[in-house]
Amino acid sequence: MIFMKDKISLLSEDERPELISRSEVEAKGHISRLTELKDCAPNLAATNNLPTSSTPTPFSVFSVDSYVIGMGGTGVYEGHTGVVLSVNTSNKTCVVFHTGNSLEGKNPNSWISTCSYDIDGLTFVDVRNFLK
Repeated sequence: MIFMKDKISLLSEDERPELISRSEVEAKGHISRLTELKDCAPNLAATNNLPTSSTPTPFSVFSVDSYVIGMGGTGVYEGHTGVVLSVNTSNKTCVVFHTGNSLEGKNPNSWISTCSYDIDGLTFVDVRNFLK
């Protein structure tokens, strides 16, 4: 995921990871760029000097930690990431835009869902100021 306005970015074009299978990574004896989904929001915040939060705001990017189920995370090591579209603070839910391979073979392979954010293991970074 790359955002560009006023130089906000997570990965430059030449830093994009080569996609390899988990078994290939394990065979090499290390975990490399495979962890980026769970690290997306913290890395985005650190790269652009933005604060992180445990609660969402509209147009925040979120990451789900390893092994967490919820907000699109399915309990896998790699975690999950997406963009918050709206927030209902009364119900502690938010509408989220997801994209990924869980809809592999479908066109488009992205979806919108309503998720509870009343769980541990979530990191949000608000990027509203970078959007026009």
